[in-house]
Amino acid sequence: MADIDVSVIIPVYKVEEFLDRCVQSVINQTHKNIEIILVNDGSPDRCPEMCDEYAKQDSRIKVVHKQNGGLSSARNAGLSEANGNFIFFLDSDDWLDLHSIQALYDLIIEHNCDFVRYWPMYAGRKDIPDGTAYNDGKARKVAPGYYDRARIEKEIFPRLIATDKITQGAIVSACRSFYNHDFLKRNNLWFYDNVRYGEDMIFSANVVYRANSFYYLDGPNFYHYFFNSASITKSFKPDRFDVSKKIIEYFERDFSDCTDIDYEKQLALLKMFLVLSALADRHHIENVKERESFIRKICTDPVTVDAMKHIDKADVSLKLKAMLYLIKFKMSKLLAII
Repeated sequence: MADIDVSVIIPVYKVEEFLDRCVQSVINQTHKNIEIILVNDGSPDRCPEMCDEYAKQDSRIKVVHKQNGGLSSARNAGLSEANGNFIFFLDSDDWLDLHSIQALYDLIIEHNCDFVRYWPMYAGRKDIPDGTAYNDGKARKVAPGYYDRARIEKEIFPRLIATDKITQGAIVSACRSFYNHDFLKRNNLWFYDNVRYGEDMIFSANVVYRANSFYYLDGPNFYHYFFNSASITKSFKPDRFDVSKKIIEYFERDFSDCTDIDYEKQLALLKMFLVLSALADRHHIENVKERESFIRKICTDPVTVDAMKHIDKADVSLKLKAMLYLIKFKMSKLLAII
């Protein structure tokens, strides 16, 4: 079999309305030496049949049918089937400009790096015009350009897991990087199957920690990130905090022995971020007593109690710091009405 340049892995679940736009944007890429791996993650609609039909029409497409296991499981299934020299993850409700893969391929070859990082464009949001660059790299102070190992350790490691502003780490989504497949294999980099969301945080932190080099592309933007309001990733998740604790467990397992990052500080900041993210779901609970109970459960959890011991480590606004103190002192009734 001739070498395949790029494996494009597309997990598919309940995206019947958007799948064709996504797949056609890959089929019609200017860079033709690719394989397209459609992973049907037990989708209950017409998506499985659509995937099979695409495979009949284009020999570069292979389809993996599996029971529903979540995004991590689907991506791992795609990785297991991938034969390309480089790996590209694409969400099935997003799409690409037609030169995207060629541009990323040229960059990773030119710089001979482990991955290329880029930022997408918004699409489908009511409050932001389509085509607006989605770049929180600026907020996280990630400068564009080439990063060797020394620069990664100096500039990225201080916010590898979380930032002083209580955001996620400097580099998060797996769909915003173009990976050297051999690098992933050498470092045994996979997604944790039993994390149903937030999986990118752990995967991406491990990727950056093990990378010898990467290139950060700050434009042009050619990945269209579609804000699908019906998507599970944007909906209320009553078990979010339980999943967050699982994420923390994995970070503790993977990074607690790492002496070249400020692990204790970053883990505390990550806990604060995950607590705040979980508490944001309180607005979806209409019954006040149920809302208070939801808040109380989070505020009294040992993870939250430990996180709130480190509020002084956060560089945040007075408003957010006040919120943290309300959490620290378990003021669930007040938190329920703000």
